Amino acid sequence: MRFAISVLLAATAIMASPGRLSDDLPVPVDGQPTTHTVWVGDRINPEEIRAAVGDKVEFRFHPGRQSVVQSKFDRPCAYKKGFTSSVVEDGRKVFVIEIKNEEPMWYYHGSRGLCHKKGIVGVINPPVAGTSDSNLFNYHKASLAKRTTHNCYEPSGGSLINI
Repeated sequence: MRFAISVLLAATAIMASPGRLSDDLPVPVDGQPTTHTVWVGDRINPEEIRAAVGDKVEFRFHPGRQSVVQSKFDRPCAYKKGFTSSVVEDGRKVFVIEIKNEEPMWYYHGSRGLCHKKGIVGVINPPVAGTSDSNLFNYHKASLAKRTTHNCYEPSGGSLINI
C-alpha cells in the first residue's frame, strides 16, 4: 500500500512540474544569437515565434513531402520573393534562415496543397496582439479561402542543410 501511494505521489509531482510552452523564447547566452526550431509536417509547430535580429530559425521536416514558403499577410498561399525551402521529402534536411529585421514574416506549408486545404501557416514576429487585424487567426482563415497553394522547387532566402 505504501509503495502504491509513493508511486502515485511521485507521478503527481512529475505531472505537476512546469513544462516548456511553445511560445517561450530560448534564452540567449551572452548576447549570442538564438536558434529557434519550427517543425513542419501535417502542421507547423510552433505556429508563432518571436526572433531577434541575428537569430536563426531552423525548419525541421517530418518525413513526407514538406516545404515552407514565405508570403505576405494579404496573399496567403502565394510566394513572396522571400524564403522557400523547396520540397523536402526524407526528413533529413533542415532549412535555416537568419532574421534580418523585426518585421512580421508570414509563411505557409507549400506542399500537397496544405496551405489552402488545411490552413497550415505560421508567422515569425507577429504584430503585437490588439494592434492590428494582421494576426495568425486571420491569416489562417484567409488561407482557407484560397483555391491553390503555390510551391517553389528551388530553395532561396536560406540554407538547406543535410543532417
